[in-house]
Amino acid sequence: MKLPVAIVLAIFSWIVFATLNELTSANNDCCKTNTCGQSIFTKVLYFSDLFVAIILTLGVLFEVYDKSTDSMTLPFGIPMIDILGAF
Repeated sequence: MKLPVAIVLAIFSWIVFATLNELTSANNDCCKTNTCGQSIFTKVLYFSDLFVAIILTLGVLFEVYDKSTDSMTLPFGIPMIDILGAF
């Protein structure tokens, strides 16, 4: 998967999760019947979207880390001392 697509999907997944989170916490404030977000469909969608958002976010972070380093540099291009090459 391309990095820009993964970033957009991760952002979209977090937006959907935030919306579902507001729906489940609406029982105390605006839902008069106290059944907002209580269906099995909403709960499955809530946890599956949370799982997808976490996986996509970790994938994006690992890809950014992988692109920002190579075998002889630390993150952000800091050079690493070649200790074993001296022997």
